[in-house]
Amino acid sequence: MDYALNFPQHLGLYLKSLRKAKGMSQAGLASLLQVTQSRIAAIEKDPSAVSVGQMMAILELLGAQLVLRAQTLPPETALSDAASVPVQAGESTSKSKQARVVASQAAPAQHLEPRPSAQPLKHTVLADDWQSHKPQGRW
Repeated sequence: MDYALNFPQHLGLYLKSLRKAKGMSQAGLASLLQVTQSRIAAIEKDPSAVSVGQMMAILELLGAQLVLRAQTLPPETALSDAASVPVQAGESTSKSKQARVVASQAAPAQHLEPRPSAQPLKHTVLADDWQSHKPQGRW
């Protein structure tokens, strides 16, 4: 089954799920990878702490693979978008169509609402002679 990762944090959850589905403990996976159990725990908690090579080795042991798939538009949408933009002078037809299709796939800009402002800090009233009360000792 394919899983789409929309956020980096999801990768750790998927790794943990794959490991448990194989009936492996963190210590068992660690021994196969010749690392410590705490290293596996750290990878599951923060997958950005692992190299691509290490990730490929982990996935292989868990019976999974990394698949990169380009997002595509339905063919009729891609063709209509490519046909609607004129070709620039000196630009090859196939290259310009590819560029327009890629540009048409870009996500539209989103309007972001400003966050409500933070609550103002409460002022602390200090005694008039606060400067004369210096702490004893050294830092």
